[in-house]
Amino acid sequence: MKTFGLLGGLAYPSTAEYYLKINRQVHATLGKHHSAPLWIHSFDFEPIAQAQASGSWTILEEKLLQAALELERLGCQGLAIASNTMHLLAPALEGALSIPLVHIADSVGEESSLKGYKKLALLGTLFTMEKDFYASRLQERFDLEVITPAKEERNLVHECIYRELVNNIFTEDSRRDFIQIIHGLKERGAEAVILGCTEIPLLLEGASSPLPLLDTMELHVGSIVQSILEI
Repeated sequence: MKTFGLLGGLAYPSTAEYYLKINRQVHATLGKHHSAPLWIHSFDFEPIAQAQASGSWTILEEKLLQAALELERLGCQGLAIASNTMHLLAPALEGALSIPLVHIADSVGEESSLKGYKKLALLGTLFTMEKDFYASRLQERFDLEVITPAKEERNLVHECIYRELVNNIFTEDSRRDFIQIIHGLKERGAEAVILGCTEIPLLLEGASSPLPLLDTMELHVGSIVQSILEI
């Protein structure tokens, strides 16, 4: 197996799920007492969130790159960012590292191609929904059309993520709001919904959705495990 590095704490609820899911899949595949050889750099999310809100992406790039290079120095043979939003900085890491970065959007694109989807809706932070880094990668690499909710709904999703989800708070009211937004995206022709924040799957777990849900954390974990096992 490869030793793998994870940039986590972005925020902690999903990082904990990444750890469990990666190890469960490795154990299910190899059996006996096997688990994944992982190094995790877990950030304090408060200064990260403040820097995101103020648009201090250069500072965030320096933080992420420093942590990634340290994981590489420790012997990691692959790396992943346990966050959709922070993939905005993925090009800087890909350019600086000599080890591969398993990109979360590629996991989504590969699954969408297998399912035959052509038009996807994207839910996530405002950074993920409104900046071009995520949708453009899906469009350029997988020929996928990506739509987002209306501005008011984008704000609602973003505020819910930072007010509740990253703090491990999951309410029925927010679950209903998200499902209502998905109904509107279906009416606009979306064939599936990208849960483009790794905490959203925790909110919608067990919910009845009018569209198939692309769980970015689950798909990303699958790609990470393939890398660890060199499949």
